[in-house]
Amino acid sequence: MLDFGCNNGFLSASIQAGTGAEVYATDINISALQWAAKNYPKVSFIVPDVAASMQAKFDVNVLCHVLEHMDDCDAILCDLEPLLSPSGRLIVLVPQEAARRSHLASLGLLYLLSTGALSIPT
Repeated sequence: MLDFGCNNGFLSASIQAGTGAEVYATDINISALQWAAKNYPKVSFIVPDVAASMQAKFDVNVLCHVLEHMDDCDAILCDLEPLLSPSGRLIVLVPQEAARRSHLASLGLLYLLSTGALSIPT
């Protein structure tokens, strides 16, 4: 699993502890990655440049509260596509903010939600 935008690594560590899965995590905040690496040694924390150049294919890529901070969401999703295995899953979580609806619509996410092609547990 790859947790893209892991911040302090809490979600990454929780998933690793709960599943025993091999978890990689990255964030642009290097000090947060350093803190996470010290506190969650069972997770492999890597800088974004290393993540982008990895040859690995992940079964799950997670973006938890990341896209709402990005100016170019399409670029981020395109960068992650090569890191996802052919049968892999991309899990995207965003806050439900009315102000972000147009931004999400530009990604096609609201269309996918409204048609049922993409379901998000509540």
